[in-house]
Amino acid sequence: MFFGAEADDGSVRAPAYFARELGEALSVELLPFDRVRVTFAERNPHFLDILANPRFTISHPRHLMEERIRAGEVSLTPSDVGLVGLGPFALARYRRGSLIRLERNDEYWEREGRNRLPYLDRIDYVVMPDPFAMDAAFRSGRIDGGARGQAHYLSQERREIYEAELGASVRFLEMEGGNFRLAFNMLKDGPWQDLRVRRAIALWIDKRAAIPAALGGSGWTTPDLGPSNIPVPRFFVNWPRFDREPLTERRERALELMAEAGYADGFSMGHLVRGINTAPGEFLKDQLAGLNIDLYLQIVDEGEWNRARVSADYDSQQGRLTPSPIPEGTESVYGRYSSNPDAYAKHEDPQLDRLYDRLRLATSQDGRIQIWRELERYLFVEQTYIVPIAESINVVPYRSWVRGLAVPSEDAHTFNDHATVWLDRR
Repeated sequence: MFFGAEADDGSVRAPAYFARELGEALSVELLPFDRVRVTFAERNPHFLDILANPRFTISHPRHLMEERIRAGEVSLTPSDVGLVGLGPFALARYRRGSLIRLERNDEYWEREGRNRLPYLDRIDYVVMPDPFAMDAAFRSGRIDGGARGQAHYLSQERREIYEAELGASVRFLEMEGGNFRLAFNMLKDGPWQDLRVRRAIALWIDKRAAIPAALGGSGWTTPDLGPSNIPVPRFFVNWPRFDREPLTERRERALELMAEAGYADGFSMGHLVRGINTAPGEFLKDQLAGLNIDLYLQIVDEGEWNRARVSADYDSQQGRLTPSPIPEGTESVYGRYSSNPDAYAKHEDPQLDRLYDRLRLATSQDGRIQIWRELERYLFVEQTYIVPIAESINVVPYRSWVRGLAVPSEDAHTFNDHATVWLDRR
């Protein structure tokens, strides 16, 4: 299903938006002894690492879907066949807007030592769109853990309230949450088509001010190469090395570039904003006012956000936060729009194809690092299709008796099967 499908009547299911990252698969074969062989048109040494991206969901059971798709149901979804999977829990109940209940899968294969997993019999995900309702439910004892989601991660202010009221009965998971950025739509006419304008915006933004204003007080930015308390692979962190001059010098140069481009008096530019988290957009609007740029915030609900972010309808956007932790898995968010509709910046620059092809063919770690540095410099400086601003740190509260949580160093979408979680209420 990643690579698309065709029904007997000729109707086609398009490949997944991330299909190019996975490479061109010529065949997929089931082998004896629970093995699978995937044959690619070109070498693809990092396929398994790319496949580990939690957004690349394997949820299309062949025995339930292939026949129906061939019969013409090319829009068939996993929910249409009951959300079949191989995880430690199975969906037991769903009440729209209220509850998702998972119950133990007694046939789950994984063990921890001699113990069969999972340890828990049931998990109730209580649906709470309002983060302050979540806070109240947590502090009153109704729930044992917070949500991993954009609006629900704790700001510094909310965290301090938890600490003051709950003391040692609460603990906090901290995970790197991805980059806060500004990305331009190069497929729409406007002043941002001029590289000098894009560079001026990149130089003008006060990146450190974004942490309290846009990221709730939890994050890091240049000149640091990562959070001091979270282990991340720093050899792939390059963007903080760009534009490191003092802010006053950068802003002087930004004003010069705007004048050279003929936009000293500014212009208007639209900006797609996710309605559940408007603070980053408000920060950008306030910042760009210093360049006489009127950033028009186009605030949308979740339905329009999921449609709009893969469209070329908006002048600029931030995009979803976290790409793959390995360079080879980032083409879906940095590559050409026609092949990668979920890309942050909308462009059709073939140089990105060439850089990713070189990256996939790299045979050494040093080679991968060097090409990745070239790629990021091209994106963030030489073309400035994207302005990286700061990295967020996601903070999720849990009661102290929730044990066995697997905590990822980055991307809160990972390590969510809760197979090893148990409760210690002593």
